[in-house]
Amino acid sequence: MIHFQGLCKYELVIPKQGNSGEIPDFKVLTQNERRYNETDVSYVQYVELLTAGKTIRLDRGGDVYVDDVLITLDASYPGFDITRNGRFVRVETDYGLVVESDGEWTTLVQIPDKFRGKVYGLCGDADGNTENDLTTKDGSDMTGLDNMYTSVGDSYRVDTNIPCMSPENDTDVTCSAEMQTLLDQDGYCNLITDLDGVFGACSKAYVSPAGDFRSTCRYDVCVNAADSGLAKMAACRNMEAFARMCAEMGYEGIDWRGVANCPIECGVNMLYAVSTSACSPTCENPDAVRKCSLPDKENCICSAADMVVKDGACVSASTCGCTYNGRHFNVR
Repeated sequence: MIHFQGLCKYELVIPKQGNSGEIPDFKVLTQNERRYNETDVSYVQYVELLTAGKTIRLDRGGDVYVDDVLITLDASYPGFDITRNGRFVRVETDYGLVVESDGEWTTLVQIPDKFRGKVYGLCGDADGNTENDLTTKDGSDMTGLDNMYTSVGDSYRVDTNIPCMSPENDTDVTCSAEMQTLLDQDGYCNLITDLDGVFGACSKAYVSPAGDFRSTCRYDVCVNAADSGLAKMAACRNMEAFARMCAEMGYEGIDWRGVANCPIECGVNMLYAVSTSACSPTCENPDAVRKCSLPDKENCICSAADMVVKDGACVSASTCGCTYNGRHFNVR
């Protein structure tokens, strides 16, 4: 677990040097930014996957670019597919690497088992031992040292031609007594580890991850303590991430949003469903739901069967353009 607030481009997951030929050549990078006039917190502006000779960029707001060309979903390329997985955009390579982004707060990277211990970056080496993840690119273990997060983060900084800023020190987070009281309420982080709450079954089965999620949640809420709206948003996003992990582990359909007061705003002609198909019909792939092989997720679904998802809303399928040689062309 790393709490790093740098504003540059960084390596999230890359193959370790010396693994040439053992695993494919790829890079997962993140460009960070400030938001909401904050001075201490960084967010993901976009995440990039470099693979199969292409650069795929998952941008804030859900836009997707391949080699700087804006594309529509679903899309297939030699070596990878780009689809939707619930409210996330999903890129899956033919060698099993998966990168997902919700276009706002969360980026997920999944690697095949054979990659474990053979990668490094801000996400660690994925060897199953979280105790060694605070290691710089040159192999120095910074655990427990001053400014350990900044030291690790800066070691994975990517040189670009764009000026950027990395913090000199780790962000000092202290919670007021008032915020500590707030954190104990159901709508905040303690709900994650409440064994009698909506997450109880999942939390009992995954005690250590639940504790990590709660700790990260409390950090994010406290660092946003000056703005109650942002603090609440941070709590909701962390609980959303935990609910997603629970769903991946078989605890699907946890109806936590009402208890936590964390509603979702769906687009035009869309309805919220706590557990439904992770795939959405689009002009490019109108049969996506029928063909979907992904586990069910919470999702915003079209309010009518003859609609498809387009630009974050549901529209009549009759407004779609045409498909030629596997590429969809919109009606102007």
